[in-house]
Amino acid sequence: MELLRAGAVAVGAAGAELVAGLDLRLATGDRLGLVGPNGSGKSTLLRVLAGVAAPLDGRVARPPGVRVGLLPQSVAALPGRTVTEVLRAATLRARELEARLRESETRLAFGGTADDAVEHAALAAEFDRAGGYGAEAAAREVAAALGFRAGGRDLTCAELSPGERRRLQLAVTLAAAPDVLLLDEPTNHLDLTAREWLTRRLGAYAGAVVVVSHDRALLDAATTRTLFLAEGRAWHEPGPYSLARRRRDAAVGAGHKRARELERDARRLERMAVELAAFGRKAAARRRRAERDGRALRVEARVAAPAERVAPPQLAPRQAPSTRLRAAGGETLVTVRHLAAEGLLSDVGLELRRGERVVLVGPNGSGKSTVLRAVAGDLTGLGPRAELDYLPGVKLRVVDQLDRGLTPGVPLLEQVAAAVGEAAGRRLLADAGVPARTWELTPEQVSGGERIRAGLALAFAHPADLWLLDEPTNDLDLAAVEALETQLTAMLAGGSAALLLVTHDRRLAERVADEAWSVVDGSLLRYRDVGAYLRGEHEPDAPVPPAVATTTVATTAVAWADPPGVAETHPPAAAAAVARRPRPGWSDPALLALEDERAAVLRMLDDPRDQTARDRERLLRRLNELEAALMARYGDLVPPPAPRYRVVEGGAVVVGDVLTDRSVGTKSEGRQLLLLRFAEAAQTLGGARSGGAAGAGAGPAHDPWAPGVAAGPRPPEARATLVDGVAHLRLLEPADACLLPWARSALVDAATRLAFTVMGAEAVQLQSEAPPGARWLRPVADGWHVAELRDYLRAEGWA
Repeated sequence: MELLRAGAVAVGAAGAELVAGLDLRLATGDRLGLVGPNGSGKSTLLRVLAGVAAPLDGRVARPPGVRVGLLPQSVAALPGRTVTEVLRAATLRARELEARLRESETRLAFGGTADDAVEHAALAAEFDRAGGYGAEAAAREVAAALGFRAGGRDLTCAELSPGERRRLQLAVTLAAAPDVLLLDEPTNHLDLTAREWLTRRLGAYAGAVVVVSHDRALLDAATTRTLFLAEGRAWHEPGPYSLARRRRDAAVGAGHKRARELERDARRLERMAVELAAFGRKAAARRRRAERDGRALRVEARVAAPAERVAPPQLAPRQAPSTRLRAAGGETLVTVRHLAAEGLLSDVGLELRRGERVVLVGPNGSGKSTVLRAVAGDLTGLGPRAELDYLPGVKLRVVDQLDRGLTPGVPLLEQVAAAVGEAAGRRLLADAGVPARTWELTPEQVSGGERIRAGLALAFAHPADLWLLDEPTNDLDLAAVEALETQLTAMLAGGSAALLLVTHDRRLAERVADEAWSVVDGSLLRYRDVGAYLRGEHEPDAPVPPAVATTTVATTAVAWADPPGVAETHPPAAAAAVARRPRPGWSDPALLALEDERAAVLRMLDDPRDQTARDRERLLRRLNELEAALMARYGDLVPPPAPRYRVVEGGAVVVGDVLTDRSVGTKSEGRQLLLLRFAEAAQTLGGARSGGAAGAGAGPAHDPWAPGVAAGPRPPEARATLVDGVAHLRLLEPADACLLPWARSALVDAATRLAFTVMGAEAVQLQSEAPPGARWLRPVADGWHVAELRDYLRAEGWA
């Protein structure tokens, strides 16, 4: 269903035309990414599509009843005094439609007409599109995903920070469930977890979506086609951003090549026309034809060039990595201990070593910038015990979130010139994309994008041993973010410089960082990568070394939890410490090499365009080999899983599990196998065996069996194999112990219950000379005892 159409639209701002001749159609299920440099007209185009602003030319049309929701880049007034009122206002249309639907149902109940029936069907369909009876619950779910938990919904809008108001405005826009969703930078003020949620939400949106964002991970996962805006022109490319960008770059390159060829032919025709002019009237017709063809070729050349090639901003000049510290002793560049901040950090410490590249991730306000500020040397408000040690001679470069590494009140060019000289400073600012008109302005007088470009250019003017970057992608457009990623990667490659990066840009974090840290409940947790952080899979811990000449046990910056079955190897005082190095076994170089190779193979499989079918088959085969090897190594480190099922029968606790026995049954499916044993059999042994079966008085009522040897017997087990719907039950009693009758009954009853409820058996049978004393099994012949599902269900009270 077509939801919106724009024909020959031209948009502009401040009297200047930004885009002309734009044609756009949006239908149900369309998800369009809108990209372009800052100032190219993206936000203005969204306002025009929403009907908030009028186009300079052309027309935007929508079918009757189609609703459009716009999230502007600036925070607008919210429809309510408190968060709860704002969220309730988002579902106002659903409540109004519900009231009208009830009125329509009343009319139909009292003999409505055919028109009333048609109106009722239309109202029901519109009510469903607006969220139906679950609209308010959906609004609360959206708000919770964006950080507004139940406890914070009574806050007034005036009490919210600008970032919280922005997130609340996004929640209102999504909860309203419009047919066409227009989002201008929706990821602003969202952490990684919220961005992942929003990506999934947009990817499954029922209507049409147009999103402006510099988050490449979101654009790649949530959009299906891309609209580029640049230099007053617009062009469409199928596919998400990364694929569309490669196609567009290839088209631009081919177009410029074709334009150069046409320009060369036009010049040749012009020279021919000049030569023909010397022949006078005899060659006049040929001369005019040559001039006409030359003009036509020049017009065709202008059309063939899709857009001018714009060099990406050079935020990081190519420079060799720092080598001053290579001769210095020690690998640790900075060590921080005993950081404490109320509500954020609790006795935390960390260390950064040569070549480490760490990204700090986590919710807004969790303490990421506080940790980076401490590493940069500012321990203000971080507790009286806070300590900071640097390797002598270490060189830091800091780009913070507020000043961007610039000195307030000093013109941009003056600051850069003081570092590299005036001529080099002018080149540096120009290459970084900072307009010349802003060079004599102070950081407070320029825009956020101009300030971060100047700050990065100044920071990257010289190499450093440790880079501290706090949200460097804020206020940068896509081209600048990609340039930062490329040049930062090149600058760090092959060197010993370390990086501590705070960012919510998943793609940048994955490309430049080797591991992730996150502040959780006052401590830092360490993760293998950003994906592990999103899955909640943090690493084990090891303590940071204490300070020199002190006996205090220092805690570390990343608090680890042990893998299942791995015992504590550090003293209790350091149990909450943050690990800098995984423990032996988990840090096995061979294991890490397998993990790194698997990650590399997965990255190659993500982009199959440059692979032949044979290449892809070889990669998949290698991936299977790597995962098999990894599972074998992890199987050696991790103990077997605990039983999944726990049953209490006759006062005895029985534990068990259902496994797949692939040695029997079909090769692909195997056969279900039930294993059970007493949970505390090893602690309930007592009394001597007296040759025959022990009586009820042979031991305490809670002792299921008595040992016959001092070393202790193997515990009794019950096993059931499912064949054609029948569970074949066996009791495995140890030869050196006696299983008491009540314990045997408990084991058989537990096995029968799990066979019916977990394995899905239709019947259970047991062959035993001794009476099992079970509740559901009944004797049939030759020692066989059988229980049927209907008897079990009837005994359990199921009709």
